[in-house]
Amino acid sequence: MMGLMGLTRWTSLAQRWAPSLVATPVSGSSLNLWAPLSTLSYAGGEGPGRGWRTGSSPMSGGFPLSVRHLMQDYRLNFVVKRAPPLGPHRKLAPNQRDGQRKGEHGNYKRIIHYPEDGQYTIKKLPITKLGGRDPVTGRKVIQRFGGGSKQKYRWIDWQRLPEGWDPEEDFVERVISLNYDPCRDARIMLTGHGEKLRWQIATTTVQVGDLITANGRIPPNPIRPIEGHSYALGALPSGTPVCLVQWGVGSKEVKIIEGGMSGKVLRKVDNKVVIKSSNSFDYALPESCQCVVGTVMKEPLKALEIGSPNRARWLGIMPSSGLWHRKTGHSGRKIRKPPPVEEVRPKPPPKNTTMLLHCRTEGIRGEPRGRKRIINEPKW
Repeated sequence: MMGLMGLTRWTSLAQRWAPSLVATPVSGSSLNLWAPLSTLSYAGGEGPGRGWRTGSSPMSGGFPLSVRHLMQDYRLNFVVKRAPPLGPHRKLAPNQRDGQRKGEHGNYKRIIHYPEDGQYTIKKLPITKLGGRDPVTGRKVIQRFGGGSKQKYRWIDWQRLPEGWDPEEDFVERVISLNYDPCRDARIMLTGHGEKLRWQIATTTVQVGDLITANGRIPPNPIRPIEGHSYALGALPSGTPVCLVQWGVGSKEVKIIEGGMSGKVLRKVDNKVVIKSSNSFDYALPESCQCVVGTVMKEPLKALEIGSPNRARWLGIMPSSGLWHRKTGHSGRKIRKPPPVEEVRPKPPPKNTTMLLHCRTEGIRGEPRGRKRIINEPKW
């Protein structure tokens, strides 16, 4: 709108001097060409040819007007960067949408080099950073992954109750140390049972030297759990905070592993236990699934604010591309789950403050009795 107003003002001044001609300086040329006002046209589309043009050149379809007067690309001498169109076979970032397609979750951050024999070890494993690229094609998928400090991977054992252990017996371990893990925001601990050592996720109340137990017993009545210990979901009472939940009987998949996160046991229905996860969704799991009571401990260094671009680069977060991104439905209003039903009951009357009367005059003491007046009879 401002560009059109500037063009109108400029053409009106030119018409005062030459009513039938309009001066239109050509962008990128030292010549001053003159064209009638009736020959002005607008060329849409993208690229340098976009904007108002004159029809005085049959070879190129008209000369472009100056960007200075039309404020092309929204600002003075400013070009808005636009992302190139995505092909139908190009991978999208996780949860990114392009029409009907949606990006799937994948490993675009690192490749872990496990031991060749496949035996578990507590040694720090080397990693190869992908920098947001696809491990097969090498094409960039996530823009802001890349760089950062040198890191080593700690192999986490996600099963508190080892395979082959009798669930009716207690598996006792001692916490040897609490350590920092650069590849996650949760704090880890080194535990030992006999001659076996392993890395595990620590909870908020665990201290060095503590004994932590794990068992799979499900008694007929709920137990009184201890934070940091592992139990079956069916043995816990309602309202117990849980984390590191086994997602299925015999499964190696574990949920609620982020630092500072925890779920909650809601109720038990038949052989299922309903829990509220850290994402505010309810899940029904078999009662024999293992879990840890408490909240995942968050590493204090990861809880700090980034504060500067240098620290962001140290964490492996690259700056944004500067491309103009159109907002999609992901940025709009979310359809959220309604809050739980709250039963509204009338408040009970306060005790020893209410008096029941059977008639209107009951409980009324009446007016005080008047005093006798002394009358001076002679004067009266």
